[in-house]
Amino acid sequence: MTGMHGSTDKKMIKGRLISAALYLIPFFILINCLDISLPENISPPCLLRTITGWYCPGCGGTRAVRSLLRGDILISLVWHPVVVSASCFFWIYLLSFAVGRISGGRIKEIKPRLWHFYVIIGIILLSCVIKNILLQGFNISTELMVEKIMLLFYNVQQV
Repeated sequence: MTGMHGSTDKKMIKGRLISAALYLIPFFILINCLDISLPENISPPCLLRTITGWYCPGCGGTRAVRSLLRGDILISLVWHPVVVSASCFFWIYLLSFAVGRISGGRIKEIKPRLWHFYVIIGIILLSCVIKNILLQGFNISTELMVEKIMLLFYNVQQV
C-alpha cells in the first residue's frame, strides 16, 4: 500500500472495521437487554451422556456459547472453557489482522500456529476429564456448578 492509493486503502479498511463494529454492537446490546430465554433443552441430548452418564468432549458447548453471548463469561467458562478460549484466539487474530492492515504492514499480524490448535484441543480434553472426575468421583455436575456460581455471584436461584 504505497503511493496515492495507500491512504485510500487505509480509509476503506478503517471504514469497514467501523461498519462491522456498528453492526455488531446493537446485536450484543439486543442479546443483553432483551430477555432471550431459550429453553435449556433446545438441542438434542448428548448421546454419550445419555447412554453412559459420562460427559463427552463437546458437552456444554452450546450453553457456553449462549452464556458468552449474554456476557456471562464465568458461566461460559464453567459450561465449556474452550468457547471462551477460542473466542479470545479469534478476537486476537482479528484485531491483529486489522492493526496489521491499517498500519500498512509495519505492525505484523499474529497468524494462527499449529500450537494454538494443540492448546484448544488440550483445553477440550482437560475440560472433559475434569468434568467427568467431578461428576463420577464427587457427584458434582456442571449444572450444579453453574447453579452455585449463579447463587454466589448473581444471587439467582435458577440457571
